[in-house]
Amino acid sequence: PPRRSVVTPTAFAMTDSGGLIGSVEGVAHRQRAPGLCDTSIAFGTASGINPGVPILGTVLKTTGGVQSRTFLDKVNRTAAAIYRTPPLERGATICGLPNASLSVLPSRAGRPPHSPGDPPESLPRFQVHTVLFDIEEDGNSAKLLTSGVRNVWMPGVAGLNGGWAGPGTELTVGMHALCVEVPAGHAIGLGVDLFNVYYTPASTDPALRLGLSCDARSRLALPVVNSGDGAPQTHTLL
Repeated sequence: PPRRSVVTPTAFAMTDSGGLIGSVEGVAHRQRAPGLCDTSIAFGTASGINPGVPILGTVLKTTGGVQSRTFLDKVNRTAAAIYRTPPLERGATICGLPNASLSVLPSRAGRPPHSPGDPPESLPRFQVHTVLFDIEEDGNSAKLLTSGVRNVWMPGVAGLNGGWAGPGTELTVGMHALCVEVPAGHAIGLGVDLFNVYYTPASTDPALRLGLSCDARSRLALPVVNSGDGAPQTHTLL
C-alpha cells in the first residue's frame, strides 16, 4: 500500500538558555532549571521583530517567494524574547496550526509584584505576539513562517474571548496555518513580544512588563509531518 504522511503534534519546552527542548536521536536531553529560566520583557512598539502582514504575508511567501525577515542581532532583548533550536540534523515539514502556550505574569514597572492572595482582576491588560521563524545557517537571518496575536482584555476571567484565568494557568497563542519545509542545517525559532502593529493592543502602557517562565506550561506545539515511513520528524530544541 502507498505510504501516507501523518501530522504528529510535537511539543517543545522552553529552557533557560533561550532555547526549546524536545527529543531527537543522538542528541542529549537538557534539564530545565526551574526559577533560572525566567525572563521579563517590556512593552515597546519597536522590538525589532518583523511581524510581516497577516495572511497576506503567507500568500506572498508561498506564491511570490517574498518573505519577511528579522535579523536577530537587531532584536531589542528588553522588549522581546527569542527561543531557538540548534541546527536541525534533517529537514522538518511543518503543516497545520502551530501554537505557543506560555506561562506568563503581567506587571507594571514600579508597582508591587502580584502575590498569590491578590485578585487576578488586578493584573494589567496585555497583548502577546508570537512569531515562528526559519533561522538560516548564519544564525541571524530569520524568515517569518507564521505568527499569532492574543489580547488579554480581562485578566482573571476564564472562558471568554479576551479572557485569561490568571497566574497558574497557561496562555495559549494560536498562529496562522502554514505548510513549510525547514531545511537541514537551519533552526526553528520562536519570538515573543508585546505589540503587533496590525492589531489593536490591549495595553500601550510603557510600564507594562510580562514575565515569561519556562515551567511545564511553557511550550511550542508544532504540527510536524511524518516522513511517510511511520517515523515522526521530531527535533530537539535546545
